Amino acid sequence: MNISLEELMAEKKLIKASDLPDIEFITTGFPEIDEIVQFPRGRIVEIFGLQSVGKTTLTMISIAGMTKAGYKCLFIDVENTFNKEWAVKLGVDLTKLMVSEEVILEEIVTLVKDNVDKFDVIVIDSVAAMIPRAEFEGKSGEAFMGLKARLMNQFMRMITGPLAKANTTLIFINQLRENMEMFSAKYQAPGGLGLKFGASLRLELKTTSKDRIEKTVKGVKTHVGHRVTVNVVKSKVGKPKQTTQFEVIY
Repeated sequence: MNISLEELMAEKKLIKASDLPDIEFITTGFPEIDEIVQFPRGRIVEIFGLQSVGKTTLTMISIAGMTKAGYKCLFIDVENTFNKEWAVKLGVDLTKLMVSEEVILEEIVTLVKDNVDKFDVIVIDSVAAMIPRAEFEGKSGEAFMGLKARLMNQFMRMITGPLAKANTTLIFINQLRENMEMFSAKYQAPGGLGLKFGASLRLELKTTSKDRIEKTVKGVKTHVGHRVTVNVVKSKVGKPKQTTQFEVIY
């Protein structure tokens, strides 16, 4: 039985490209970053880099702007490092931010899936800290090899549609770890390929000893912050391979 284009369009199985909604964006909280990229609504974002580079600080400053603009935010504190005083210093309105301390990957998947339409932005900090239930329960063996990557792949397939429908942005913070494989990149982002493929925007944060910000007071140099380089590694919502910097002041 042949179905006409009009019938397919009436059933919403086909949509004219011109009728698709425009992508909305949310500020990153940094004018320097906003000039080249912003967080897309209804999409997945990954922010990754080495430890203490400024990933969570960037996200918290972003959340501060989001809460002031009236957005509802959920911060899933897998690492259990959320600091109320630091968040307030960065401008976060704690009365408009919900926090979860769930660590088991499957429970986080359920939490996000069941509440995706209740929040404008959901942040998971971090991918590296999430633990599959089997690992949490001390199970081991070949059947559990690569389990986290498989669960993350499933998570990406499961959540992409609901995020788009709810227009909710899901931000993953990911910490680079040393790659033990020979002839491979020195560092790799945990979570398998699913997140790399599923993310519409991937930002890599880097800093070096040359990026230290020092202030001299009475002849004594004091370390007061550092500059962070942001590389747009992947973007399906703008121009990729762009670079900028922002400053983190302690």
